[in-house]
Amino acid sequence: MVYFPITLSCVLGASLFVAMVINAAMTGGFMDIEDRNISKKALKKYTIIFIVSGLLFVIPGNISNTVWMKAIGHLIIIALVLMWAYHLFLYKWTQDFQHSFFPGLEKKYQVFLGKILTGKKALIALVGIIGLLIFSVILLILFPRETLFFPKNIPNQAIVYIEYPQGTEIEKTNKANLFVEKQVIAILAKYVENNENYLAESIVSQVGKGAGNPNVDSGNQSETPYKGKVTVNFTEYKFRKDVNTSDILEEIRSKVKAIAGAKIIVEKDSNGPPSGYPISLQLSGTNYDEMLVEAKKVIAFINSKNIEGIEKLNIDVNKESPEMEVNVDRVGIGSLGASTGQLGFTMRRAIYGQEISTYKEGKDDYNIVMRLQEDQRKNESVLFNQPVTFRNQNNGQIVQVPISSLATTEKKFTFNQIKRKNSKRIMTIYSNVITGYTGDGITKQIEASLKAANYKMAGDITYSFSGEQEQQKKDSGFLFGALLLALASITIIIVLQFNSISKTAIIMFTVLLSFSGVFYGYVFAGMDFVILMTMMGIIALSGIVVKNGIVLMDFFVLLMDEKVSENKQTSHDDLTIAEIKDVIIQSGKSRLRPVLLTALTAILGLIPLAIGLNFDFFSLVTNLNPHIYVGGDNVVFWGPLAWTIIFGLTYATVLTLVMVPVMFYLVKRTKYWLRDRRLANEN
Repeated sequence: MVYFPITLSCVLGASLFVAMVINAAMTGGFMDIEDRNISKKALKKYTIIFIVSGLLFVIPGNISNTVWMKAIGHLIIIALVLMWAYHLFLYKWTQDFQHSFFPGLEKKYQVFLGKILTGKKALIALVGIIGLLIFSVILLILFPRETLFFPKNIPNQAIVYIEYPQGTEIEKTNKANLFVEKQVIAILAKYVENNENYLAESIVSQVGKGAGNPNVDSGNQSETPYKGKVTVNFTEYKFRKDVNTSDILEEIRSKVKAIAGAKIIVEKDSNGPPSGYPISLQLSGTNYDEMLVEAKKVIAFINSKNIEGIEKLNIDVNKESPEMEVNVDRVGIGSLGASTGQLGFTMRRAIYGQEISTYKEGKDDYNIVMRLQEDQRKNESVLFNQPVTFRNQNNGQIVQVPISSLATTEKKFTFNQIKRKNSKRIMTIYSNVITGYTGDGITKQIEASLKAANYKMAGDITYSFSGEQEQQKKDSGFLFGALLLALASITIIIVLQFNSISKTAIIMFTVLLSFSGVFYGYVFAGMDFVILMTMMGIIALSGIVVKNGIVLMDFFVLLMDEKVSENKQTSHDDLTIAEIKDVIIQSGKSRLRPVLLTALTAILGLIPLAIGLNFDFFSLVTNLNPHIYVGGDNVVFWGPLAWTIIFGLTYATVLTLVMVPVMFYLVKRTKYWLRDRRLANEN
């Protein structure tokens, strides 16, 4: 998250340097006062030069298939096309835009300000815009948007996790993996063209080590012969021919869910930082047995509510891990003069081995470890018929006693893992969500059901929502605090600039009003509210809105200073309300162009990011084929941020051009009214 503000700060700092130094130098040294179109004579001369130069690179480049020669030749041809386009169309369009469109717009804007800054119209406009803000909040409450921790990505992977009870032979797990593979291959076989699958890049199957689920196993890398995993890696978005991989994920889910005795989880690759499952209910307590019973009751309760969108509720802790408990006869082994440590060492040596020597080859040393053969290590009778060798303390003789005479065994089942958080034992009820549903919406339904039933848990067991929901709350709090800190910093800068509370309040109020543009945009577009990207967009939007407000307000102050100087007065308060109105209108007309152009360039620059417009520049200059397509992973990630700024900035530009003059006029009029009233009372 820290990289976004750092990158934005660096870009803005660089643009400030370019605007104040580079542009000023280039404008003074190279730019003409008037725009001139290229003459036909020069155009014909350049056309001949460019065609000859382009052919000198394109023809040899295509014959020898030299990439850099083709690229240079195509760039020359593209430059020639743009030169002709400028001569025929672009020059006329730019002249019309600069000398016809904008002057006409400025006149209309000037007339509009003259009408709205009259009588009660200014107050009506202010009340109306505040009403629109309130209405946007009401609209958001009536048509709430889904809240997501991170954007819902299009699956680039489909992952099938297979888990049998612990103790299952790896051969059985492998058979289940092979079954899943066949189902997946059969599904993907429909997307083969020219003997090549354009949807799937690879299918990777794992059994045992490396087959665990990172959201459940917490990075455990131990061997797990009872677990398997099949991963489908999809091709890049542009090669999928508009096939939605979410549909493929659901098809895989429907085909592989019925494997007897196995727990199957089908999910896509995670997008963003690891945060756990979208549905995650965490139980906390001290007694694991009670917690496991309570977790099963909670699952049964939630299932009885028939909440749609839940794939399957599971518990990350189970009591199915087989173990053999060895109970040592401490009195008997002590009477023989041996110790429990010697018995334990004998068992450990048999199972894990003991280093007996070192083999040296060159500079490398290899440890030689001795232990029982694999079939003997799994044979209970061989293990417990091993002799424990020790020296009798009474007569000094070497004695060997079988382990079975010194200890008894008991087969049990225990917990597969024990998890703790803040010194308390925890276990988690988790589930994926089916495509088309969100974890936030389902979690709210589960929480409402538990509260409505006044659900109580046994003993000291408590529950809370973790995973995505917990991370979502943390990030929401952080980003909201960052927004408040940004607004506070902006406020300080504006106060230092204008030395006026009223001017600062006017500019900051436009920031608040601009949020309604975001609300309207999300409601009408039916978009989901993504915590990270939307909040970062709102923070960035605040800076842009304030910048436009400062541009307009600073010109108000500049013209008022000139007016005061012309009239040989002492302060702005000496100006009449008519003069103030004239200053506002003239300032608005003068600043219309920079405010509109900066907002328009920002909006147009964000549209490709918002819609996911992609093209291959290298392919364009080498093969004249840009491979243009819309969508993909980038638009899923950056789209919410771009649309947030576009919605808010479009709305806020109107606010800046209309409401800043209106509020400034109303503030001045109110000040003058209070001053006149005070003077009347004094007289």
